[in-house]
This record gives sequence, structure tokens and C-alpha cells, in this order.
Amino acid sequence: MSQKNKKGRTVMLIGGIIIIVAAIVVLVLFLSGVIGGRQTAPPAPQSSDKFQTDGDSAGESGSSGQTESVPSVEEILASLPKLPKKKAYVVGEDVLEQEFTEFYFTRSGSTFPPYFQRFRFFVENGKHYMYHEKREGDTWPLTEKHITVSGTIELTDEQWNTFWDYIKGGTVQSRTENLDDGDDGPWLYLYWLRDPDDFQEFSFDDYGKVLDFEDFCYSLIEGE
Repeated sequence: MSQKNKKGRTVMLIGGIIIIVAAIVVLVLFLSGVIGGRQTAPPAPQSSDKFQTDGDSAGESGSSGQTESVPSVEEILASLPKLPKKKAYVVGEDVLEQEFTEFYFTRSGSTFPPYFQRFRFFVENGKHYMYHEKREGDTWPLTEKHITVSGTIELTDEQWNTFWDYIKGGTVQSRTENLDDGDDGPWLYLYWLRDPDDFQEFSFDDYGKVLDFEDFCYSLIEGE
């Protein structure tokens, strides 16, 4: 075989190898979706609302095609009257429902065995919730690592109205140092937007409401 023929066969062999490699590359790209018009779906966005439900996805609109607007803190404050200076403020008269943010009811005892139960009512994204937390153990004080039962419940309008009726008429005053040694509470604190200076310590207008309110909180857990 002449040198010229050998050279021609070598060129053809190299060309064939290049064609085969190119075909393999095109096949791999096609299968991976890079070419051929195939697009992979983008990952679903992570919700920033830890209480979001399946029927309450971000951007969901009602029949009007628009999402419900939740007033901002600035808008709420702008709509409220100027707060007078007082030694205590009455819930429902001075402390208005639209400026409510949080309410804590806590019982905590160091007797053996120690116990701890907390109910927290709060507003988030225009909705009302109750968080409950029970701590158990044989050491004092009981900390978050001792939590045995907890959960968050979204309240219906009726449940929220019942809660508000319980605290309405009660008062908030400036925080004071508590010297009741051994008292299990309840320790009551209410947080609100126009609070002038740590006016958060809450008292029911009728002590008889304390046990009734506590029963109400437990009934919410039982109906969870």
C-alpha cells in the first residue's frame, strides 16, 4: 500500500472518530435537557410564613383577583388617637384591639415536681393564633429543653372574640418587681403598639375571670 493511501485512510479514521464523539456529545446534551427544547422546572419558593396552610399560599387571590391587604404598623399607628398619660390603661378603651400584638398567660411553680404552662395569643399577617407550651422535669427552673407538649392553633373569629372579651376591661400598668416568693402566678403580660414605657403587666378586671380564662385556653387545646 502506497504512502498516499495510508495517509488517506488515517484521515478518514480520525474524521470518523470525531463524528462519533460529536454524536455522543449531542446525545448527552439532548438527554440532559440543555438542547432540544426541554426545560427543567425551577424549584418551588420556600414560604417565609411558618403558619401558612395549603389553602393560603403566597399570592393567592380571592374572587376579586386581589390579595387582602394587611395594614402595616405605621398605618395602624396613624389611625389611632393620641394616648393620654395614665398610671394604668384599660384594655378596650385605651388599648384598642387593632394595636394588640401579644398576650402571655404563664403558670410556673417550683414545687416537686415543678410545673410550667404558658399560653401565648398573638397576631400574625392579620390572623389570630394561640401557642401553648408545657414543660416537665425534676429540676428547677424548667427551661425550653423541658418542653413536652406544644403547638400553635389558628383561632376562629368566634374564638378570638371570646379571648378579647376576657381581657377587655382589664388593665395594663408599668412592669414592677414581683416579690411573691413561691407564688405560681399566673404571670400576665400584654404587648401593644402605643405602649409608652413598658406598660405590659396585665390584670383582669375580675379575679374570677382568671380560672375561666385558663379553662378557655385548655378547651382550645382539647379542640385542636
